[in-house]
Amino acid sequence: MLKKASVCLLFCLCLSCESRETPSTLDVATVFAGQKAAAFPEMAEIHTRSTMSIPGIPAMQPTETTIISKGKDKSVVEIKSSVMHIKIVRNDGKVGGVDLKTGKTLPAQLLASANQGTPDLDKSFGAANDYLAPVKVDSLWRLSPKDPTHPTLYYSEKNKRIVKMTQSVSGTQSETTFRYCDASCAVPGTPSAIEMVSTANGQTTRILTEMTVKKRTDLSDAFFAVPK
Repeated sequence: MLKKASVCLLFCLCLSCESRETPSTLDVATVFAGQKAAAFPEMAEIHTRSTMSIPGIPAMQPTETTIISKGKDKSVVEIKSSVMHIKIVRNDGKVGGVDLKTGKTLPAQLLASANQGTPDLDKSFGAANDYLAPVKVDSLWRLSPKDPTHPTLYYSEKNKRIVKMTQSVSGTQSETTFRYCDASCAVPGTPSAIEMVSTANGQTTRILTEMTVKKRTDLSDAFFAVPK
């Protein structure tokens, strides 16, 4: 009797181990399909507020950014911080900008480096074929990259969104978390906050970007006239 019970217990333990090792039913394509629903509308007005904090250094004034876009090729970006207040206009391949403090035209190198359009998380995440099959880690699914230069992603099946990204580049470790708007927002499901914590040489930097978005329908092409 005891022998039969032992055999039964061993059989149950084997079933349990097999169950834990069952391949995930979640695939990478499903993860990226869910994330596409987080994209901002092509015609939108987005306000962001970015704050950087470094231990031992006085808090810096937040950077305020307003992005008004019409499709992928037209945008007006206004950036205001303690050191600048500028406007950049992009219209079908043409780019121009002005320093709103002095009224002077912005140099080409500043235009090239400044944010010129709607934020696009997909550029940070890469593509579905860059990742291995998801693996369940606690309440999230981890997507490990095939190429170690790509970030590791963490997906919430409940929210149908990527909620965390980790990466190591040239000795700098970074962890970025993403929060998304709920049903009370003007455009539910889009990002509401992005926080990046990076550590290099024992020093930690934290950047928090909070954002609000609304759809626009009243944008004429004249609004996107490039400054000369």
